[in-house]
This record gives sequence, C-alpha cells and structure tokens, in this order.
Amino acid sequence: MVDYGGAMSFYANVIKVLIASPSDTSQERDAVERMLHSWNSNRAETEKVILLPRRWETDAVPAMGGTGQDIINQQLVDKSDIVVALFGTRLGQPTENAISGTAEEIERAVAANKPVHVYFSDAPVPPDALEDAMKVREFQKKLQAVGLLGNYSDSDDLAYKVRNAVETDLANLNLVTPTQQDLIQTGADPIASFVTQPQNRFSQNSVRIRNEGDKTAEDLSFKLEPLDGGAPVEILNNSVGATIPGNGGEYQWPVARDITSTQQANIHMQWSENGEIKTRTHSISLI
Repeated sequence: MVDYGGAMSFYANVIKVLIASPSDTSQERDAVERMLHSWNSNRAETEKVILLPRRWETDAVPAMGGTGQDIINQQLVDKSDIVVALFGTRLGQPTENAISGTAEEIERAVAANKPVHVYFSDAPVPPDALEDAMKVREFQKKLQAVGLLGNYSDSDDLAYKVRNAVETDLANLNLVTPTQQDLIQTGADPIASFVTQPQNRFSQNSVRIRNEGDKTAEDLSFKLEPLDGGAPVEILNNSVGATIPGNGGEYQWPVARDITSTQQANIHMQWSENGEIKTRTHSISLI
C-alpha cells in the first residue's frame, strides 16, 4: 500500500524502471527520472501503478562476490520490469562479457524477455568526442539488426518518448489491480518463544510455538542449536510431531535444562503443509 504525492493510501503495482546509460548522459537520466515521478503524481492513483526509477549510481549497493557489473546485473537488471537505455557520445567502459556495461545490461534484459527501449542522441557531436561517437554509431548499427531503436534531440524530447514507451509496456503487461487480500500471504507461520518459570535453578520451562498464519502446520518438530557454546537443550516429547492450527494456535514442549547454561539458540522447525515439507530457522532467547 502506498501514499504518493499526499493522496490517501491505495494499493498499486510497483513497476521498476531501470535507466541504463554511460556516464555522459546524466542530464538525460535525470529527465527520465523526473518524467517517471511526474507520471506517478498524475496517474499513479488512477492507474494503481507506481513507476519506480532505478539507477546504478543511486540504487546499486556495494557488495563483494563478483565484478561491479555482476553486482549491478543482480541488484538492478535482473529485478527490473522495464529497461530504458540511453546513449550520447560515449559507449561506456567494457566489461568481461560485452563492449560496455550498458550494452551488457541491454543484452541481459533482452535475454530475460523484459521490455527494453534503446535511444541514441541526435545532438551534434563535439570535435573532441568524435572517436567515442564512432564507437556508439557502430554499436547502434549492430542493434538495428535486432530491434527498433529510438533517437532524441534533447532531454525533453527523450522524456516524452520514454513516457510513451512505458505506457505501451503498461498496457501490454495486463496488470491486475492489487487488493488488500492479494497482499496477504497465506500459509502456516510458526513463531517460537521461550516460556520461563524460574522458581528454582532447574525448573522445567517450555518452548512455545504459535502459528500466526492461516494454514495448519502438521507434524511440526524442531531442534535447538545453542549459539553461545552452552550445554545442549533437552526437549521433552519433541520426537512426536504436533499439529498446530492457524490463526493463533499454539503448542508447548517442556524443556529440562539448567537455565543458566545457554542463553541464545537457533530453533530449526520442520512441518508439513498441504502435503509439502516446510522449514524455518530463527533465533530464540532462552532467558
């Protein structure tokens, strides 16, 4: 549910629009982003759609585990719904897999069957940028063999053309207006807690599992894994799976242990739901 531009809250589809381009087109990227925000202000509540701009320089999160382009692909390209690619006089830096980062993003999005719109600037090329511009034109000719490309004379012209393209995509996506019921996830939702009754050092306490979901968790069992090097926690009658109804049903297992030995543990739960095995792990305090 969103509250956009001061309007009352409403449910909407959120469409992620990746604006991909080399570094020399920052003004064009800004213009496209402004257009998307303007569309939201004027149309979001009526259409029940939010267009969410995504840009590598503002939305990519530093992370290890791959090249910079790999991270951008995973965080932005793969999670986008629409890709808009812009070129001015520069092609951008080459990557391991393509002649530039933007080119790789285009290829990856096309391979994933996402709507991709590519635009090239018609503005005069400065004399000191002629060599780079020739590389852009060569790439443009390559793309012309596999798709219909767009051009633009300035930022305002680009924003107008991208708006038309995105509206065409929205019509083709056949979006269904979400409702509150659509956003409610159904299923079992077991949450564990420790119930302590410290009358003495060796009291029998309990692990309580409450099912906050709307489906029954059948044959639920669990094990505790101490996180602080403490002694193993003995669970009584845990070998027998419990059936816990949804909507607040709960079950308790007595615990026999020295309550001073272990304070924190992971609880690993397993249950059956409509014939499918489900698992969940979360931490639990034992004090």
